[in-house]
Amino acid sequence: MKILYQCEICGNTYKKKQECLNCEARQKSRQIIPTGTILKLHNRKMVFAVAGGYVLNGHSFDYHFWACRDTGIGDSLGKEKCGGELLASIDFILDGKPNLYSTEEEMRKTSKYYAVSDGMRKSPAFKRLVKYLKKKKIKPTYWNGKKINPC
Repeated sequence: MKILYQCEICGNTYKKKQECLNCEARQKSRQIIPTGTILKLHNRKMVFAVAGGYVLNGHSFDYHFWACRDTGIGDSLGKEKCGGELLASIDFILDGKPNLYSTEEEMRKTSKYYAVSDGMRKSPAFKRLVKYLKKKKIKPTYWNGKKINPC
């Protein structure tokens, strides 16, 4: 009979005790990036603001967003939330939360993908999103690739 070790957070099983301890060291997930933080997710004509989310498998937080797009798709402000992005790289920088699948260097490099540039902050989409957040009494902030800044 094989002895398996089970993570008390997510329920994954491991053959080696140290692998299980490493999994448990990741801790239970929570929202780290504040609601209202504006990010770039796809291209320079789209910005998204964190609108909450939920814990996924115990260790990951699945962020949901409000979207502002200067494209044919349009905005989702006040209509629906766009779902699902695991922002482990930003979570790591803000909270030091360990990630079993990436090095610190990879996490820092990946986090820059979400950065809102100075030019993007002047875009109509960014301005609409800031106005929407203020109307909802949510403090708008943005991610610059290194830290969260006030708008």
